[in-house]
Amino acid sequence: MHPNIERCLPHLTKLADSIGWNGVIPNCHDANGLDVVWYTSGENTGDESDLFLQINEHPIGNTTEFAGAVYALRHSLWTGWHSFPLPDSNDRMRLAIERIDCWLNRKWFTDENLRIQFSNEHPECCGFDWDRIRETQPPHNP
Repeated sequence: MHPNIERCLPHLTKLADSIGWNGVIPNCHDANGLDVVWYTSGENTGDESDLFLQINEHPIGNTTEFAGAVYALRHSLWTGWHSFPLPDSNDRMRLAIERIDCWLNRKWFTDENLRIQFSNEHPECCGFDWDRIRETQPPHNP
């Protein structure tokens, strides 16, 4: 297992669980000698039915700061990226949840009434599909 994954996976799993995402899958890709590590939870098939949380090291290789986004393409929603610290203590866990709960909690995308509320509060996150995500800048930068 990649050392970054070994260090961060337990903390990111606990964070994801606390905002409604069950289980986190670590991923690692060699990009010309640079290890790119990210984590996902949810249904990630690469099509328009996707509903998943993605957490990236921010920047690549950093194990103290992360950025997360929800791809809820089945509802044409994408949150853009939201940064948070590695939740490796109770205080950092609380800080991370405070920063991302209103953006990345699974409930916003699985409950119809909450999804409508989220869409009304964040119209900049609406109308996304894979093509638009690739073509545009994210609505929020970490």
